[in-house]
Amino acid sequence: MNKILLSLMMIFTGLTLVGATPQLYLSSGSTNPNPVMPGQNFWLQFNIMNSGNSDAQGVTITINAQPPFSVVNPNPTAVSNIPYNTQNPQYPYQIPSNSQYVLPMEIEMHAANNAQAGVYALQMTLTYHDTLGNPYQTVQTINVQVGGEPSVSITASSLNPVQVQPDQTTNAELLIQNNGGDVAQNTWISFQFQGVSSTPVLNAGTIQPYSSVTIPVSFKFYKNATEGIVNALVSYSDSQGNNFTESIPLNVNFEVKQPEFQIKSVSSTPSNIYPNEYASLNILFDNNGDVDLKNVDLKVSSGSVQVQKLYQDVFLGDVPSKTSQSFEVSFYTPKNFVSGSQFLTVNATFDYYNRTGFQVFEVPFEVKPLALFEAKAFQPNIYPGESDNNVIVQVTNIGSDDARSLIITTNPNFPFTTDAGTRYIDDLKPGQSKNVSFSVSASSTSSPGDYQLEIDYQFKDAQQNTHTDSNNIPLYIRNMTAWQMFWNYSWVIIVVLIIAVVYVVRRKRK
Repeated sequence: MNKILLSLMMIFTGLTLVGATPQLYLSSGSTNPNPVMPGQNFWLQFNIMNSGNSDAQGVTITINAQPPFSVVNPNPTAVSNIPYNTQNPQYPYQIPSNSQYVLPMEIEMHAANNAQAGVYALQMTLTYHDTLGNPYQTVQTINVQVGGEPSVSITASSLNPVQVQPDQTTNAELLIQNNGGDVAQNTWISFQFQGVSSTPVLNAGTIQPYSSVTIPVSFKFYKNATEGIVNALVSYSDSQGNNFTESIPLNVNFEVKQPEFQIKSVSSTPSNIYPNEYASLNILFDNNGDVDLKNVDLKVSSGSVQVQKLYQDVFLGDVPSKTSQSFEVSFYTPKNFVSGSQFLTVNATFDYYNRTGFQVFEVPFEVKPLALFEAKAFQPNIYPGESDNNVIVQVTNIGSDDARSLIITTNPNFPFTTDAGTRYIDDLKPGQSKNVSFSVSASSTSSPGDYQLEIDYQFKDAQQNTHTDSNNIPLYIRNMTAWQMFWNYSWVIIVVLIIAVVYVVRRKRK
């Protein structure tokens, strides 16, 4: 009896060992993040469970990573504690039977930059064996959702001409690229630029992800087009019917070529300009640019210092490209004009390409230093009919240069006469004063009052050029008092008395 029971136990035990098999399967699978974006690393997460009646030992995981996916780290990471088979360390994972344990796993992967939007079936193979070493294999798939949307860019190439001017056409090729992970469907392109006289509308159709199309286009610009960049307005939809609209600046830059001209002094008359004289500048308007100028109008004004009697308005009219016109500007430099480098200001207005331009120029000229004079008289009392009054004149050099070989004379007018003498001063420096004297007589028929006596100067500068100057000094003729009249005519009385005495003496002798 005991032998029978033992045999039955052995039979049942053998049946149990022979019929026990592990059965692994993926109970769940997902990605983090979800969906996966192109060019992104992500974690493939899944749970392994055993629905068999035997432990699964030596579990290995193989992922059939096809483009656009790749495995970053081929060694799976367990995210929770799992039983470990210490008896067979070459098989790291042991999953007990009857789903008693769940093995959460994750593997780091990468989605390529050109991964297109959609759902991909990622195949995984589980290889394992039972407690007796019999091998098993389970093949399952995990769906990976790749997100993404179309992204359109436009670049203009082969521009001819490259620099676009008003009233001009440029031809170009547009490279339209879809840099996104989904198709760009019903792609239409229009252009935004207020200076384009004819705005083409282009149909680029369907552009696959990470691909491009090339379309020729021509732009015609108005004469009065303003400067700026042409914008492309692009509209398209993705594979799900979502609509997109973008404004993309093109590298078609409309630039109005600017006028280039110069205004400069060519010569002056006289060649050396000094204070206290009239002068003129021969000025050249040189249009050395590529733009024709129309209605050129010039306003000339004093610049660094104030000039007088300036002829201000000059209308040149049309000045074509690469041509020039000259004109003269005359003016007077006052006596107190500052020597050195000075300039006139020229305000130029002109028309080009239906536009009006304005520029300001400085036209330089040189004013030579010069001695200038101021005089005042230290006068005695001058009376009508009185002669040989000694008038002392103080002469001061108020200019900016030495007065060399200075000659001082008088140029009298009624009621004065002078000794007509010439006075000499070797050198009178700026700010220096010296005295000279003249004998001045007043006419007997003159009336009391204020009068002017002209003083004339002749001198040389550092280059031995001769210059002249003049100014007037005030002299006052006074009324005589009775005593002054008696005193002035006392000699007549004395003469009369002498004659009378002589006459009386002679009468007595007879």
